[in-house]
Amino acid sequence: MKMNRKEFFKTVALGGLATTLSAVGDISVLAQEGAKDGKAVDFVALLGGEPAPMFEKGMAALGGIERFVSKGDKVTIKPNIGWDKTPELAGNTNPELIVALINACKDCGAKEITVFDHTCDEWRRCYEHSGIEAAAKKAGAIVVPANEEKYYREHSFPNGVAIKKALVHQAILDCDKWFNVPVLKNHGGARMTIAMKNLLGIVWDRSRQNPWDICFSHAEAYYREHGNLLVPVRYISPNGIRLGSWIASQRMIRNGKQMPTRQGRESTGVNR
Repeated sequence: MKMNRKEFFKTVALGGLATTLSAVGDISVLAQEGAKDGKAVDFVALLGGEPAPMFEKGMAALGGIERFVSKGDKVTIKPNIGWDKTPELAGNTNPELIVALINACKDCGAKEITVFDHTCDEWRRCYEHSGIEAAAKKAGAIVVPANEEKYYREHSFPNGVAIKKALVHQAILDCDKWFNVPVLKNHGGARMTIAMKNLLGIVWDRSRQNPWDICFSHAEAYYREHGNLLVPVRYISPNGIRLGSWIASQRMIRNGKQMPTRQGRESTGVNR
């Protein structure tokens, strides 16, 4: 479903925020009341234009990057690099947006800028084909992996309800400031997925989403139907499981090219 201008503004305003609407060239800017008076706001939405100019206009409406980043800060940027897709398919965060954010942080005097994501598809292909790894490195950021448990440390959430502790990536725990930079997508249930879903990429154990045994049962069903496990890498099961990428990951585990998850340590690899 393609979201038009009217639907966009209706969706982002569902939270009941009082807003002002303005236009900067071809870019439409939706901001909280107060932006027109020069007061600091914490909600701005833009539609139309290229990533870098949109970032600049949006950040200006928020009060400038210096409101968030100070000289000497260690900054971590967490985009969506979850899928083995090229930028034109819009499955991941646009690399031009990441470059604009890196440059803005550098202009504020950030000491170090790190970029990472715990991907869903095979991480090396995601980093490369998304265009984010090359663009971020060229802009002067450090790009780190997140595919092994050794990159995470346990962190407690004393006010958590369902989750009291989790293994969180060290790039998040060791930075002064971090930016959650998702790609906005239409979603059947939530209407739009934004920053909260992107948080799945900062933790190690995402078993609540697609446990190993559930993926394995889908693999068995596929084998019974097709007589093989030659699953296309982008294949998604009728229940929404990305079975193709999961099978590819299990083959990499079997070949010693990727560390297994906790659920898969007792039974890794695909032999058919």
